[in-house]
Amino acid sequence: MVQGLTPAPPAGGMLSRRLAFPDPALEAAWLVHADDVARDRSRKGMLAFGTLLAFGIFADLWEQYEGWQVVAVMRFLVWAPLMLGGGWLVSQPWVKGRVLDVTFAVTVLTTISLLCLMVFAMPRSGAVDYPMYWLVLLVTVHVLAPLGLRRATAAGSVVVLSFLTTMLHFNVDRLPLAANTGVLLFVWGQLVAASWLLESQSRQTFAAQTQLAAARQDSERLLRAILPDAIANRMKSGEMVIADEVVDATVLFSDLVGFTTMSRAMSAKQVVSFLDTLFAAFDELSARHGVDKIKTIGDSYMAVAGTTSTVKDGTERVARLALDMARVTEEIAKSTGSNIKMRIGVHRGPVVAGIIGRSRFSYDLWGDTVNLASRMESHGEPGAIQVSSAVAEVLPETFNTRLRGMIQVKGVGPVETWWLDGGPEQPPDEPTTSGWGKK
Repeated sequence: MVQGLTPAPPAGGMLSRRLAFPDPALEAAWLVHADDVARDRSRKGMLAFGTLLAFGIFADLWEQYEGWQVVAVMRFLVWAPLMLGGGWLVSQPWVKGRVLDVTFAVTVLTTISLLCLMVFAMPRSGAVDYPMYWLVLLVTVHVLAPLGLRRATAAGSVVVLSFLTTMLHFNVDRLPLAANTGVLLFVWGQLVAASWLLESQSRQTFAAQTQLAAARQDSERLLRAILPDAIANRMKSGEMVIADEVVDATVLFSDLVGFTTMSRAMSAKQVVSFLDTLFAAFDELSARHGVDKIKTIGDSYMAVAGTTSTVKDGTERVARLALDMARVTEEIAKSTGSNIKMRIGVHRGPVVAGIIGRSRFSYDLWGDTVNLASRMESHGEPGAIQVSSAVAEVLPETFNTRLRGMIQVKGVGPVETWWLDGGPEQPPDEPTTSGWGKK
């Protein structure tokens, strides 16, 4: 399957009589596929036929018909080298995309050489009495050489015309000429029909496989859009029940303060567009910092580090993400002239992570750590990042933390918290987001 291709239409009626896909991209992909498939068959076919031609010298020596010496010379100086050389040539990587053209050229050159032999070197009896040469060559074109309908038909027409040229050159009587020509044309017609049928079936199979591959890609893309890559890979491998006990995870919650008031003056399209722009920037930041987005709820954003990979700096990654999210939100607020501010809370500790749902999968987290991270956000202040002591104590000195003190957290009691005011400067050559916050 070639990326970027649109799924093929249903097999029925998707091909015209001239065997071509209506979709140019699908037609181009088919030509590449046909060339790749033809490589091995063409190589084996030409090598086998070249070897057969070379060993035909024993039949020449046995029969010793009139002109057999000339045929023997042609075997070793023209036909066998052409076929064996063509078989070697199509196996070379630099011929990729030209396998069918090389095979067609070798076939036509072999036909022309046989024509020259018959007209200029063979006695009349040898040329006239051995139309089987042409019949064998014609069958070879369609059977051993996978040329496809168009090239096989063109090469076959060269064989038939060469035969007629030879017969007319020697002024063959009309009755044997008509009989031999009829046999040759009949065989050619059958082979052309077979080529059309085989290529038609091959194209329909390729189109169906392309459609299936596109559907699988769409399914995988959708799966990765709603699940972290590591979880999506586990589901693809057949692991349908995913439930992990994570000893140390760092959870982030954020909430857009002031957005509810601002949204009252906005249309539905403006609300969705604004949140899409903001969360798309957050998604890009999460991916850059190696943090997994869990979900969005309204104008809230949840992310985690440490559940799908055993990184040692998960808390530092989340802290960097929180600082970038606050900065991007501030820049968006300035550019739109709004008063929105991001309130962020971070906590670390053990969590349970897993997949729930059947018709709609959801990767989520549970436990006291998740609840306290949510409280760090809700008990924080607009435009600030509040972290627990568990987070502050593991952050490197390059992060600027400031003790807030003890606060009363509902359902937990007194908790010591800190403000995260800054961190290491971002390298100037490292991109931030595609839409916001570029330095």
